[in-house]
Amino acid sequence: MGAEYVKGQRVRLAYVDKYERTEFAKYAGKTGKVVDSYWYSMSGWYRPIAGVRPSMRDYYCYTIRLDKDASKIKGVPEDALESVE
Repeated sequence: MGAEYVKGQRVRLAYVDKYERTEFAKYAGKTGKVVDSYWYSMSGWYRPIAGVRPSMRDYYCYTIRLDKDASKIKGVPEDALESVE
């Protein structure tokens, strides 16, 4: 199972209830491009390994460059994004 979004893909930061009290909530509705993706595991950050299925506690995170001001947001969870293409 690979990353849902690829480098250069346009995405929108979605409002997700479980992130209401995090910094991601203030970016809800903003668009940008994927700059990078990383596999996050409770054991730390590392690049994904082909063919390894994530557990419920492991998931992809992304660095997003916002369209409006070109600032970067790091560590955005995959379920806080939606494709705009």
